[in-house]
Amino acid sequence: MAFPKVQGRSVRSMRRAEALRLSRWLGGCAVVAAATLGCGKGDGVAFAPVEGRVTLDGQPLEAGEIRFQPDASQGNKGPLSAAVLGAAGSFKLRGPGTRVGAVAGPHRVYFISPFKNDVPEPPLLIDGKYISREEAAGGEPAASLPPNSWKVPRKFLQAETSGLTAMVTKGTANVIEFNLESSVSRK
Repeated sequence: MAFPKVQGRSVRSMRRAEALRLSRWLGGCAVVAAATLGCGKGDGVAFAPVEGRVTLDGQPLEAGEIRFQPDASQGNKGPLSAAVLGAAGSFKLRGPGTRVGAVAGPHRVYFISPFKNDVPEPPLLIDGKYISREEAAGGEPAASLPPNSWKVPRKFLQAETSGLTAMVTKGTANVIEFNLESSVSRK
């Protein structure tokens, strides 16, 4: 079937040209909308630079990762920030994407071991209650828990048990030091 011609062009080619113009216009609108919204950065969460140093028994902790989790129990919400511990136990936090630092406000702080086998086992759900694997084994350390080769007490490996907190203040350079002691129970 032949398409009728208008001004020497077929209707089919005119429809294609119109569809192409429409798709270019919509694409341009999408670019403008993304630029206006900041590609998701307009979420109202204020970040502030955070750096510092971590020691364990007075010696720099030069392995592992430090994490700042906004403390929701104190009304602070937002994404987690983290940094790999470097020379002399130093760190500079980074948030998601290209964000530098951490969300302003109170945080719970914990560490991630550089060794996979040091991650604490999740609790067991028995009779509707969560209990540790040690409790399930009658108070004895569970055989499945590996020795902590990182020498950081297990307590510091979870936000809920670390007891470490930090306040990140907007508009200032936050320099925070953590002095951990291994004399704390390593369970």
